[in-house]
Amino acid sequence: MGDVQRRVYVPATVADDWKRHLDDPGKQWQPGQSSYALAQAWQGSEGFPLAVKAAFAGSGALFETMELLAAIPEYQTSLPARGRGSQLDLFVVARTRRVLAAMAVEAKVEEAFGPTVGAWRRAKPSPGKEERLALLCQVLEIDERDAEGCPHQLLHRTTAALLEARRFNAQHAVMLVHSFSAGDEGFEAFARFADVLGTEARLGDIAPTRPRDGILLHLGWASDPPP
Repeated sequence: MGDVQRRVYVPATVADDWKRHLDDPGKQWQPGQSSYALAQAWQGSEGFPLAVKAAFAGSGALFETMELLAAIPEYQTSLPARGRGSQLDLFVVARTRRVLAAMAVEAKVEEAFGPTVGAWRRAKPSPGKEERLALLCQVLEIDERDAEGCPHQLLHRTTAALLEARRFNAQHAVMLVHSFSAGDEGFEAFARFADVLGTEARLGDIAPTRPRDGILLHLGWASDPPP
Protein backbone atom coordinates (compact mmCIF):
# COMPACT_ATOMS: atom_id res chain seq x y z
CA MET A 1 0.00 0.00 0.00
CA GLY A 2 2.82 2.42 0.85
CA ASP A 3 4.34 1.94 -2.59
CA VAL A 4 1.03 2.93 -4.21
CA GLN A 5 0.74 6.03 -2.01
CA ARG A 6 4.15 7.25 -3.10
CA ARG A 7 2.84 7.46 -6.66
CA VAL A 8 0.14 10.00 -5.77
CA TYR A 9 1.42 13.56 -5.44
CA VAL A 10 -0.23 16.83 -4.45
CA PRO A 11 0.95 19.97 -6.31
CA ALA A 12 2.82 22.64 -4.38
CA THR A 13 1.68 26.24 -4.74
CA VAL A 14 4.29 27.90 -2.50
CA ALA A 15 7.71 26.85 -1.21
CA ASP A 16 6.31 26.12 2.27
CA ASP A 17 4.30 23.25 0.76
CA TRP A 18 7.58 21.31 0.48
CA LYS A 19 8.01 21.34 4.25
CA ARG A 20 5.49 18.60 4.99
CA HIS A 21 7.50 16.02 3.04
CA LEU A 22 10.61 16.36 5.24
CA ASP A 23 11.58 13.79 7.86
CA ASP A 24 12.45 16.49 10.43
CA PRO A 25 10.85 19.82 9.39
CA GLY A 26 11.84 21.53 12.63
CA LYS A 27 15.50 21.01 11.81
CA GLN A 28 15.51 20.92 8.02
CA TRP A 29 13.14 23.79 7.23
CA GLN A 30 15.43 26.68 8.18
CA PRO A 31 17.28 29.33 6.18
CA GLY A 32 20.73 27.92 5.52
CA GLN A 33 19.48 24.34 5.19
CA SER A 34 19.64 22.65 1.80
CA SER A 35 15.98 21.58 1.70
CA TYR A 36 14.86 25.14 2.37
CA ALA A 37 17.24 26.61 -0.23
CA LEU A 38 16.15 24.10 -2.88
CA ALA A 39 12.45 24.83 -2.35
CA GLN A 40 12.97 28.58 -2.61
CA ALA A 41 15.01 28.23 -5.81
CA TRP A 42 12.74 25.79 -7.63
CA GLN A 43 9.27 26.82 -6.47
CA GLY A 44 10.02 30.45 -7.29
CA SER A 45 11.15 29.70 -10.84
CA GLU A 46 9.29 29.37 -14.08
CA GLY A 47 10.55 25.94 -15.04
CA PHE A 48 14.18 25.44 -14.07
CA PRO A 49 16.11 27.84 -11.80
CA LEU A 50 18.48 30.06 -13.77
CA ALA A 51 21.60 28.20 -12.57
CA VAL A 52 20.16 24.89 -13.79
CA LYS A 53 19.10 26.43 -17.11
CA ALA A 54 22.65 27.70 -17.52
CA ALA A 55 24.07 24.23 -16.82
CA PHE A 56 21.80 22.74 -19.47
CA ALA A 57 22.71 25.46 -21.97
CA GLY A 58 26.41 24.91 -21.32
CA SER A 59 26.13 21.19 -22.03
CA GLY A 60 25.60 21.74 -25.74
CA ALA A 61 22.78 21.27 -28.20
CA LEU A 62 21.40 18.10 -26.62
CA PHE A 63 19.94 19.76 -23.51
CA GLU A 64 19.81 23.47 -24.34
CA THR A 65 16.02 23.44 -24.92
CA MET A 66 15.23 21.28 -21.88
CA GLU A 67 11.68 21.71 -20.55
CA LEU A 68 10.58 20.74 -17.05
CA LEU A 69 7.59 18.36 -17.04
CA ALA A 70 7.37 17.45 -13.34
CA ALA A 71 9.39 18.03 -10.17
CA ILE A 72 8.69 15.97 -7.04
CA PRO A 73 10.43 16.83 -3.73
CA GLU A 74 11.60 14.16 -1.27
CA TYR A 75 11.04 11.36 -3.75
CA GLN A 76 12.09 7.85 -2.75
CA THR A 77 13.47 5.37 -5.27
CA SER A 78 13.62 1.69 -4.37
CA LEU A 79 17.14 0.34 -4.72
CA PRO A 80 18.34 -3.20 -5.41
CA ALA A 81 18.75 -5.59 -2.45
CA ARG A 82 17.63 -5.10 1.14
CA GLY A 83 17.51 -1.73 2.88
CA ARG A 84 15.72 1.56 2.46
CA GLY A 85 15.51 3.35 -0.86
CA SER A 86 17.34 6.45 -1.97
CA GLN A 87 15.62 9.64 -0.78
CA LEU A 88 16.06 12.23 -3.53
CA ASP A 89 15.88 15.89 -2.57
CA LEU A 90 14.08 16.38 -5.87
CA PHE A 91 13.12 14.07 -8.73
CA VAL A 92 12.58 15.70 -12.11
CA VAL A 93 11.22 14.49 -15.43
CA ALA A 94 12.19 16.76 -18.32
CA ARG A 95 12.34 16.73 -22.09
CA THR A 96 13.50 18.42 -25.26
CA ARG A 97 11.91 17.85 -28.64
CA ARG A 98 14.20 14.87 -29.08
CA VAL A 99 14.83 13.29 -25.69
CA LEU A 100 13.26 12.45 -22.33
CA ALA A 101 15.39 12.67 -19.18
CA ALA A 102 14.99 11.54 -15.56
CA MET A 103 16.91 13.65 -13.03
CA ALA A 104 17.96 13.12 -9.44
CA VAL A 105 18.72 16.50 -7.82
CA GLU A 106 20.85 16.68 -4.67
CA ALA A 107 20.88 20.02 -2.83
CA LYS A 108 23.90 21.16 -0.81
CA VAL A 109 24.69 24.29 1.15
CA GLU A 110 27.84 23.70 3.20
CA GLU A 111 27.30 20.06 4.20
CA ALA A 112 29.50 17.26 2.84
CA PHE A 113 28.27 14.24 0.93
CA GLY A 114 28.86 11.98 3.91
CA PRO A 115 31.08 8.90 4.30
CA THR A 116 32.91 7.29 1.44
CA VAL A 117 31.96 3.80 0.34
CA GLY A 118 34.98 2.45 2.19
CA ALA A 119 34.01 4.13 5.49
CA TRP A 120 30.36 3.10 5.10
CA ARG A 121 31.46 -0.46 4.39
CA ARG A 122 33.62 -0.66 7.51
CA ALA A 123 30.97 0.81 9.81
CA LYS A 124 28.86 -2.13 11.02
CA PRO A 125 29.80 -4.49 8.17
CA SER A 126 27.13 -6.96 7.11
CA PRO A 127 26.27 -9.29 4.21
CA GLY A 128 23.35 -6.97 3.39
CA LYS A 129 25.70 -4.03 2.90
CA GLU A 130 27.96 -6.08 0.65
CA GLU A 131 24.99 -7.22 -1.41
CA ARG A 132 23.68 -3.65 -1.74
CA LEU A 133 27.09 -2.29 -2.76
CA ALA A 134 27.60 -5.01 -5.35
CA LEU A 135 24.23 -4.24 -6.92
CA LEU A 136 24.81 -0.46 -6.93
CA CYS A 137 28.13 -0.98 -8.68
CA GLN A 138 26.45 -3.36 -11.11
CA VAL A 139 23.90 -0.71 -12.11
CA LEU A 140 26.62 1.95 -12.39
CA GLU A 141 28.94 -0.50 -14.17
CA ILE A 142 31.93 0.35 -12.00
CA ASP A 143 34.35 -1.78 -9.98
CA GLU A 144 33.80 -1.93 -6.22
CA ARG A 145 37.48 -1.16 -5.65
CA ASP A 146 37.17 2.06 -7.67
CA ALA A 147 34.09 3.05 -5.68
CA GLU A 148 35.86 2.81 -2.29
CA GLY A 149 36.90 6.47 -2.21
CA CYS A 150 33.59 7.85 -3.55
CA PRO A 151 30.83 9.23 -1.34
CA HIS A 152 28.28 6.50 -0.74
CA GLN A 153 25.49 9.07 -1.15
CA LEU A 154 26.50 9.79 -4.73
CA LEU A 155 26.33 6.09 -5.63
CA HIS A 156 22.78 6.03 -4.22
CA ARG A 157 21.58 9.13 -6.03
CA THR A 158 23.12 8.25 -9.38
CA THR A 159 21.76 4.71 -9.27
CA ALA A 160 18.33 6.20 -8.52
CA ALA A 161 18.57 8.44 -11.60
CA LEU A 162 19.33 5.43 -13.80
CA LEU A 163 16.57 3.29 -12.30
CA GLU A 164 13.99 6.05 -12.70
CA ALA A 165 15.10 6.66 -16.29
CA ARG A 166 14.50 2.98 -16.95
CA ARG A 167 11.07 3.15 -15.25
CA PHE A 168 9.99 6.22 -17.24
CA ASN A 169 11.49 4.85 -20.46
CA ALA A 170 13.77 7.89 -20.67
CA GLN A 171 16.85 7.81 -22.87
CA HIS A 172 18.87 9.99 -20.46
CA ALA A 173 19.56 9.98 -16.73
CA VAL A 174 20.99 13.04 -14.97
CA MET A 175 22.44 13.24 -11.47
CA LEU A 176 22.61 16.97 -10.68
CA VAL A 177 24.05 18.64 -7.60
CA HIS A 178 22.41 22.02 -6.96
CA SER A 179 24.91 23.80 -4.76
CA PHE A 180 24.16 26.84 -2.61
CA SER A 181 27.70 27.03 -1.23
CA ALA A 182 29.83 30.11 -1.86
CA GLY A 183 32.87 27.87 -2.28
CA ASP A 184 31.07 24.94 -3.96
CA GLU A 185 31.68 22.71 -0.94
CA GLY A 186 31.99 19.05 -1.92
CA PHE A 187 32.91 19.61 -5.55
CA GLU A 188 36.26 17.81 -5.24
CA ALA A 189 34.53 14.65 -3.98
CA PHE A 190 31.99 14.98 -6.78
CA ALA A 191 34.79 15.35 -9.34
CA ARG A 192 36.48 12.16 -8.07
CA PHE A 193 33.19 10.32 -8.43
CA ALA A 194 32.76 11.66 -11.96
CA ASP A 195 36.25 10.43 -12.82
CA VAL A 196 35.33 6.90 -11.66
CA LEU A 197 32.26 7.05 -13.91
CA GLY A 198 34.41 8.11 -16.85
CA THR A 199 33.83 11.85 -17.23
CA GLU A 200 35.22 15.20 -16.08
CA ALA A 201 33.02 17.23 -13.74
CA ARG A 202 32.84 20.95 -14.37
CA LEU A 203 31.21 23.72 -12.35
CA GLY A 204 28.03 24.98 -13.98
CA ASP A 205 27.93 22.20 -16.53
CA ILE A 206 26.38 18.81 -17.24
CA ALA A 207 28.82 16.22 -18.60
CA PRO A 208 27.91 12.94 -20.30
CA THR A 209 29.39 9.58 -19.35
CA ARG A 210 28.98 6.41 -21.38
CA PRO A 211 25.60 4.64 -21.62
CA ARG A 212 24.55 2.21 -18.88
CA ASP A 213 22.16 -0.48 -20.12
CA GLY A 214 21.17 1.73 -23.04
CA ILE A 215 20.63 4.88 -20.93
CA LEU A 216 23.08 7.76 -21.33
CA LEU A 217 24.16 8.97 -17.88
CA HIS A 218 25.10 12.61 -17.20
CA LEU A 219 26.61 14.26 -14.10
CA GLY A 220 26.02 17.95 -13.45
CA TRP A 221 26.77 20.72 -10.98
CA ALA A 222 24.75 23.96 -10.79
CA SER A 223 25.78 26.76 -8.43
CA ASP A 224 23.56 29.41 -6.85
CA PRO A 225 24.46 32.02 -4.21
CA PRO A 226 23.98 30.97 -0.59
CA PRO A 227 20.40 31.61 0.57
